[in-house]
Amino acid sequence: MSTKTTIILPDKLEAGAVIPQCLDNQFVPDSVFSYMVKNNVSYTDEHVQSRRTEATRTELNRSLVYAAQTVINRAFLWNNRVLYSSYKDEKDNQNNRQAFIKLMKDQAIVPYLHDKSSIEDEPNFDLDEDGVRTFKSLLRDVDKISCVRFAIDDEKNKSAIQLMTHRFHEYFLGFVARPVSLLRQTADGLLPGRDSRERREKVDSLTRELNTWKRKLHDVVLTQIDKKGTATRNDFYQEFICRRDIPNSIPQGYFLDPATSPFVSEKKKLFDLRYNINLADSLRRYVFTPSDMPMRSALAVDVDLGLGKGDEMIDILSNNIRDTFVEGTQQALNLPFLKDLEIQDIYELRLLPGWGEYIKIQREILEKPLDSLQHLDAFTKALEAYNTQVADWYYKQKRLPVLEKKYRMIVRIAIKVAGVWIAHNLTGNFYTAALAALIDLPDSALGYTVSLLVDFIPVGRDEVDRQLGYSLDIVNYEANVTKASLIQLVRKAEEAFKKETPPVVKDLANQSKS
Repeated sequence: MSTKTTIILPDKLEAGAVIPQCLDNQFVPDSVFSYMVKNNVSYTDEHVQSRRTEATRTELNRSLVYAAQTVINRAFLWNNRVLYSSYKDEKDNQNNRQAFIKLMKDQAIVPYLHDKSSIEDEPNFDLDEDGVRTFKSLLRDVDKISCVRFAIDDEKNKSAIQLMTHRFHEYFLGFVARPVSLLRQTADGLLPGRDSRERREKVDSLTRELNTWKRKLHDVVLTQIDKKGTATRNDFYQEFICRRDIPNSIPQGYFLDPATSPFVSEKKKLFDLRYNINLADSLRRYVFTPSDMPMRSALAVDVDLGLGKGDEMIDILSNNIRDTFVEGTQQALNLPFLKDLEIQDIYELRLLPGWGEYIKIQREILEKPLDSLQHLDAFTKALEAYNTQVADWYYKQKRLPVLEKKYRMIVRIAIKVAGVWIAHNLTGNFYTAALAALIDLPDSALGYTVSLLVDFIPVGRDEVDRQLGYSLDIVNYEANVTKASLIQLVRKAEEAFKKETPPVVKDLANQSKS
């Protein structure tokens, strides 16, 4: 059976659609990068594979739990093991497979076609054979799939792809002209952690390094453009990130040592961020950034309101508000136990009543950013309510069955031991009583006893509540930071427009004062 591909254009994507950076084949959490360099190992190392898989699954779960729509590169459906293992056609994976298919049919997952016109078109690069078999089995059971590309017309689509490619190298070509103030913003965004004297010193050091390095970066970009018309991420990896003494060091993941190549990890993050932001910007949507990776603001690319006029300035302000809102709220979209979820669990979470309300308000803010401040408190409350429902669902569906199974055995043993003791003391015949006590108790009696025990002693709930409480604290903290950032944008807008402030900006300014 052939799978029909329905092409949708970027403007038909959900307002809050995201592209998860975790599916990038160069996604490496900080701790894993340090381990790889210290131990001189590649992506094939067992520990590295395990940690990368865990991190990718956690971040993909975050994206699917919190975003209305997740856009994925078509190739990831067969070359990303975390993704294709979710829909493998195996006996013990059928619930996940069916949930994945439902998410695709609901357009919660939308493949990006790039230069292809059908989901079934053959790729032009090396394949993961297991992934290909799994992908073909998926197509066998899906009659139609909605996919996104820039344009239906091939020539227009090709032009859009070329423009996207040029934007990538243009950013690094222009890096040489960046003043120290913008380099400091980039350095601050690339380094993790809260403000401290040690961190400020590190930001200063990275700023100085970027200021020196930018000239060499500029030369590399020009050299590659002269050679082939563009500069790719692999070109930068070869020059600045990966070892040259090992063949194929880029796909294998053999990185330079920070001891001899200062801030190599931060430079890699900068290349990766620009690479992933590129598609999101071209689709006019957003990257879903992993929790320990730099956000969009590290690129220091927000357009100055003073560069536009009239409606153009309003468009610039609207985009800046959207980016500020998404960045601020994404950092709050986290519950530690999300790493335990499977695709079938995520499908159920998206059916919770709180999910619909949370997405509704998010959509209102992104579609009408100039009204954002009046919706921000409602968004925070909706996110808190949804997180609370997710935590409650997780406890009842994931933790409680495990606890009941554990306590079922404890209760069984306790009743048997108590029965032996009582029988011995009443009859004096210990062996007869012990033999009688070994008869299995009915599950119905055990279940009732266990339910009473678990209800009376809410074991396991405390940990879930702690994780929820931590998440809600982050939600409120990030909400306040986001609100302050948006108010700052409004002040800049008033200043940029000066005496000719449009009514929509005046309304936004009034929202910031209420």
